[in-house]
Amino acid sequence: MDVFNIKSIEEANSFDEISEIRELTYNINKANGFDLESLLTGGYKDPTHFIYELIQNAEDAKATVVEFKLEKNRLIFSHNGSKHFDLNDIKAITGIGNSTKKIVDNKDRPIGKFGIGFKSVFKICKVPEIFSEDFCFKIEHLYVPKRIEKSLEYIGKTYFVLAFYGNEDEISSTYQIVHDALVNFSSDTILFLRNINEINCAVDENTFKLKRDKKHKSFNQFDYFECDIKRNDRTENSYLFFERPLSMDNKLYVSIAYKVSNEDNKKIIMEENTTKLVVFFPMDGVETFLHFKVNGPYATTNTRDNLSVEPNNKEANSNIIKETVDLYTDSLRCIKSMGLFTIDVFNKLPIDKSLSLKDDLPLSFYYA
Repeated sequence: MDVFNIKSIEEANSFDEISEIRELTYNINKANGFDLESLLTGGYKDPTHFIYELIQNAEDAKATVVEFKLEKNRLIFSHNGSKHFDLNDIKAITGIGNSTKKIVDNKDRPIGKFGIGFKSVFKICKVPEIFSEDFCFKIEHLYVPKRIEKSLEYIGKTYFVLAFYGNEDEISSTYQIVHDALVNFSSDTILFLRNINEINCAVDENTFKLKRDKKHKSFNQFDYFECDIKRNDRTENSYLFFERPLSMDNKLYVSIAYKVSNEDNKKIIMEENTTKLVVFFPMDGVETFLHFKVNGPYATTNTRDNLSVEPNNKEANSNIIKETVDLYTDSLRCIKSMGLFTIDVFNKLPIDKSLSLKDDLPLSFYYA
């Protein structure tokens, strides 16, 4: 390829052109001594963060069922998404900061950097393989896609095959880390996903299933959902679930979930420790100081462990908080009309201004 007449990645209109451009970029970076691997994978404190990135990818592909199959030396992830990999997806998954996930405001701001997020798989796998309907490829050096042959083992769905790297002890250690993450999967992992309603896991000879049963209900002109999260058909958690599309993009939603249980055939709001903010999945770095779960399509850092502080993103996040607060006030009206607004519920509401005077999110609910 003539480096003086090279196309930009946006201009590439075939798999081979994408591969050539990415490989040239790799060679240039290598010649300059740039260590992108440490830069792009070193920010993930949790080596199993990639699990949530895989689920998020399946959610974006409109999957309803996903499956993890853990073997001694590799992890196979598959989903039944109706959206298969196209050239733009290949550009995104091999990119650094570019993304096909566009969204929310008039600036067409991306909420997720899929290229960056997928780099977390390189904590456990040097050369991930992807089998989709139209493209089968592996990714070398973090961002160089190379064609591979189709396999009869991986047809009918989209597959990610992640072979663990290292010596025997390192592979065994990786296996154990991934094993522990899967068997300890929180049932709430699936709570706020809009498309995926079932996660299947096969770990050695053991299997288990997480499933969400979400039923639309109405009461006194209030719309809500009764949502049960089941593990192997046994209900682990139940919620009163409220959601509303964003005014700036009606394909995106804010949502609130109140944990409930059945006592004497009457649903009671349960006590719960204060929760983490949810952006599809809980964020370890953002405490809400609330006794219910709050989810929204917030702009986050590349590693998804905190909210973005970039001015445009911060403004958009503030707007999402405002719309969540509006949903919160309406949810309380619904709870009250259902006869569930007890003194215990009242005591769990954000009525203590001193909870976190520096955080906009709990204060926004306090002033609601």
